[in-house]
Amino acid sequence: MMRKFFLIVAAAVMGGILPIQAQEQAEEFTVATLNVDGLPDSFLGISINPHGPGDKYTPEIADYLLQKDYDLVGFQENFNYYDRLFPPLEASYQHDECKGKISLSHFALPFPYDGINLIWHNGIEGEHMQSVRWDDSYGLYNHANDELTKKGFRRYDLTLVGGSKVVVYNGHWDASDDDDEAEGKDGPDRRVRLKQWIQLRDTILNHLDERPVIVMGDVIAI
Repeated sequence: MMRKFFLIVAAAVMGGILPIQAQEQAEEFTVATLNVDGLPDSFLGISINPHGPGDKYTPEIADYLLQKDYDLVGFQENFNYYDRLFPPLEASYQHDECKGKISLSHFALPFPYDGINLIWHNGIEGEHMQSVRWDDSYGLYNHANDELTKKGFRRYDLTLVGGSKVVVYNGHWDASDDDDEAEGKDGPDRRVRLKQWIQLRDTILNHLDERPVIVMGDVIAI
C-alpha cells in the first residue's frame, strides 16, 4: 500500500541547512548506490585489482539488482565490465552513457572516464544529465591514484512513474591510501575531499528549487 509522506527539501550549507519548501509526496521509490569495482584485473601486465568481481562475477551484481528491483541505482567505478553489468538489466532499466574502459587504447593520462552511471526503472523519465569533473584532485601515482581517471559527479533531472520530479547527484570522491591514513599522511586527500564537497554543495545550491535532492555515490568522509 502506498503511504503518503513529507519531504523537506533542504541543502547543507557548512554549519546549517537552508530550508526551501516542505512538499507533500504521494509516491514511494527505492534508491541504491554501489561501487561495482570495475577496474581491470591487470594493466600493463601488472595485477591491480585481483579481488574485483571482474568479467566472471559482475553479472551476479546485475542478478542481485534485478532481485531487489530498485527504482534508481547509482554506480561508481563502472569502467571495464559494464558490458557484463548492463545487458541483464536493459529489459527493466534505462541508463546514461558509459564513457569508456581503462585500456592501452588511450595513452594520455588521466583516462577520460568518470566510471559513474545511473540506471532508472522503465517508466521513469530521464530528462537531463550533466557530467562534472572535480575542480581539485590529488594523487596520480600515489595517494590512491585518484588522478588516473576524471572523477567527479553527474547530475540528473528525473520524473518518477507517478509524476514526482527529483534531482539526483551521483559522485565519486577522492580516496585515501590505507598506509597513508595509518601513517597520518592523508592530509592532502582530506583537504581535496573538502574542496570536492564544497563544489558539490555550490552546484546543488545553484540549481536548487522545489524538487527533492538525492545525493548518492562512493562517499568518503572528510
